[in-house]
Amino acid sequence: MKTGRHSDDREAGFTLLETIVAFAVISISLAIAVRGISVSLHNAERSRVQEEMRQLARAVLAENSANSETLTKDDSSPDGRFDWKLSIRPITIEAASNVRVITLEITHKAPPALTTEYVTFERGE
Repeated sequence: MKTGRHSDDREAGFTLLETIVAFAVISISLAIAVRGISVSLHNAERSRVQEEMRQLARAVLAENSANSETLTKDDSSPDGRFDWKLSIRPITIEAASNVRVITLEITHKAPPALTTEYVTFERGE
């Protein structure tokens, strides 16, 4: 009877190996989840910055599109997080006259570091 009772006591708990394996599985699962959350947060921040860059591009283009035929301008956003370079220059196309190419390059200085270039063509009246 001692033998049966002794074996019942052994089966009542988890072995050290079972505990270590369970801990390893949980650790790996948590590491994968944390990595996924980190990537999601990075992508959300990147999207937010890209939207701010688009808004800045619209504002800069609206402010400077009525300017002269040729313009080159470097500036920064009021908060200093973005640098931008604007170039407006005429181009010659056989079938059209008074066409300008407008190039705007915006750089986000803080992480995530991004640079986006917007190019558009405008035909004058």
